[in-house]
Amino acid sequence: MGSSGTQGRKNEYCSQGGLWSDWKHKGGILQIPTWVFMCDDFKTLNNASVRVLIALLCQYNGANNGDLSATKAEMIKHGIRSSDTINRSVKELIEHGFIVKTRNGYAGVDGRRMCSLYALTWLRVDDIGIKSGDKWIPTVKGTKRALRLDFSGPYDGSIQYEAA
Repeated sequence: MGSSGTQGRKNEYCSQGGLWSDWKHKGGILQIPTWVFMCDDFKTLNNASVRVLIALLCQYNGANNGDLSATKAEMIKHGIRSSDTINRSVKELIEHGFIVKTRNGYAGVDGRRMCSLYALTWLRVDDIGIKSGDKWIPTVKGTKRALRLDFSGPYDGSIQYEAA
């Protein structure tokens, strides 16, 4: 018979039991570091901005920071239906230093529009690109470290990242 700790880990309802072991198949886990969640900037966000941030986190898969979009179609999945609310929330998240724009939206080929892309600042930005034939064309330049390392004080606008 194993120790109580071993039995606890086998319990599907404990935090590291069956629920954790197959989290990927159930849709993932959102992780916001405590130091981000408890900072003064987070506490001053309005509710819509927190929902947009959570919607962006839902898109993050561990290798696509910098390829997160805040399109109306994506936000409707999370209960945000107003374009004005989305735009105000994205602007507030940028002003408070939680996200940065990694690509400006533009009119693409055949009249299709390409959406703006964003990255979470407490994580490093991943290299994002497209494969065209045999060539890899980078569309978002990655970083070696997180863009905002200090959440202990108010955001001072010091993040330097140039959107493509």
